[in-house]
Amino acid sequence: MKAETLAVISTLSGAVVGWFLSALQHWVESSRDRRRTHANVRRLITLEIQANGRALRAFWEHIESHKDEWQKADGEINRFRLGKAIADTPFPELGTFMWFSNAALLGEAYSGTEIEDFWETYADCSLVANLYQHIVNSDAHAVESSQHHIQTMGRAGVTIGGMVFQRKAADHIETFRVTIERLIRKLCKN
Repeated sequence: MKAETLAVISTLSGAVVGWFLSALQHWVESSRDRRRTHANVRRLITLEIQANGRALRAFWEHIESHKDEWQKADGEINRFRLGKAIADTPFPELGTFMWFSNAALLGEAYSGTEIEDFWETYADCSLVANLYQHIVNSDAHAVESSQHHIQTMGRAGVTIGGMVFQRKAADHIETFRVTIERLIRKLCKN
């Protein structure tokens, strides 16, 4: 009986140790897969942010390449002309797909501070895109207003259209300029 008891105990011990080793292997593989997933999420979001930074920098560099048209020699900015330059330049498509498609993994892949920083970055990108649209809409309204006033007042109508544009877009133009320059500095650190 002693031999039989030892055989049962050995068999049970082997089964428990085997189960434990199997669970340990599963846990190690699961941890490795989770770390790999988190690293991939971090990399994809970093790539998306870098692409947004390059797109915004190219957009702003194009506008700045015509700086002599909207900035006076003393450095003062003519907001009307800057606004026209912004409205006449196509705004880039900014990516948010990686951020939103991986939202469920953000809490695991990033610290709370990192998530807040990214959230602020995406909010600034959204703000710039919205301000751009407002500037374009203000420009379209000013053109429409100019055409209406030209019909009734002649050449003076162009000035009125410009005043409408400046009145509607002046604050947005300055906020746009400050925000896009801050975003570019933040996104294009390298």
